[in-house]
Amino acid sequence: MNDRLKFRVWDLDKKEYNQVGFLCSTMNENGIIEINCLKTNEGGYYYKNFVIEQSTGLKDKNGKLIFENDVVDIEYHGKSKVFWNGGWRVNGKMSVISFGKSNAKNCKIIGNIHQDSHLLGGK
Repeated sequence: MNDRLKFRVWDLDKKEYNQVGFLCSTMNENGIIEINCLKTNEGGYYYKNFVIEQSTGLKDKNGKLIFENDVVDIEYHGKSKVFWNGGWRVNGKMSVISFGKSNAKNCKIIGNIHQDSHLLGGK
């Protein structure tokens, strides 16, 4: 499977990650597709209390796949959350910067925003 098309889910109740098996969706009255449940690779179902995070398709300098909401430490830029805003982005020292192959090969995943928010100054 293409790494860019991989997803993981943060369980807001159990406070843990699971890999997504498949998504259940419906189209609302405005024609917008809404994800209303998912099944994990472990066989569990989630209906409301979850956060879906997509893979960037990029790997850090240790070969670990980088996902949305991972906290990375990038050479010359420091620690940042990976997020989507018309493309993969991170917060640089002075501004938001694009996050691509050149940044990925010079970074290391050090956590995620759910379990390690303290790495970015949170509690």
